[in-house]
Amino acid sequence: MEHGRGEYGRALALMTEALPTLESEDRLYAVGVVGCWRWHFFTDEGAETQLREGMRYYDSAWASLGHLLVATDRADQGHRTFVDGVAAGNLMCMLPLANRLAEQGDRDAAEQLYRRAFQLGDAYSAWNLSLLFEREGREEEAASWLWKAAQAGDEDAVRALAEDSEVDDTDGVG
Repeated sequence: MEHGRGEYGRALALMTEALPTLESEDRLYAVGVVGCWRWHFFTDEGAETQLREGMRYYDSAWASLGHLLVATDRADQGHRTFVDGVAAGNLMCMLPLANRLAEQGDRDAAEQLYRRAFQLGDAYSAWNLSLLFEREGREEEAASWLWKAAQAGDEDAVRALAEDSEVDDTDGVG
């Protein structure tokens, strides 16, 4: 409950306290959660050990480990972590890997991975695909993916459509 109220430090303390009472996969899942919270809410580099231990049991831990490695000047290891996560079917690693591929100029691989992630339920991938197409001048595809992202619940896409609508509403007025 503390986590849901924004009391992340308290939630982390309670979860950490509970770890010794858990066994096998339940414990490893909880270790992954603790590692994610330490990294996500506190940027605690000490979370690396927990992220590594729990990453196969809590998908977000795998992606968080990749982000931690990139943030601590180990970009190659972070990239490899995302690649390994994608190979293992981890949806949480697909978007960051696709983003890195796009940044590195491998637009085809990024596009394929965004599409795959969207098919698996990641709305953010549709938003990123719309941005990729927009940068490439593929306006119709960009617009189509922007709508898909918004329909799937991506907040950035919804905001972009709302801003476009506001601009359209003021055209020709005045």
